[in-house]
Formats: sequence, C-alpha cells, structure tokens
Amino acid sequence: MIHTLIKDHDTNEKKFQIMKDILEDKNSKIYKDISKLLTD
Repeated sequence: MIHTLIKDHDTNEKKFQIMKDILEDKNSKIYKDISKLLTD
C-alpha cells in the first residue's frame, strides 16, 4: 500500500516536472498558445 502511494507520487512528480518543462519552454507551441491567450 505505502509502496504504491510512493510510486503514484513519483509519477505525479515526473508528470508535473514534464508539464513545467513544457510550459517553460519558450519555443513550444503550448507556451506560445498560452502566452497569446494571456496577452489577448
């Protein structure tokens, strides 16, 4: 039980990190789309 919790947490950490990397990548399409949304 505890092991699965840690495992889930670990994947969530990684997903969050990946999302963060994508959002901070100024060349990414997602970043541009969000910026456009925020500035419009």
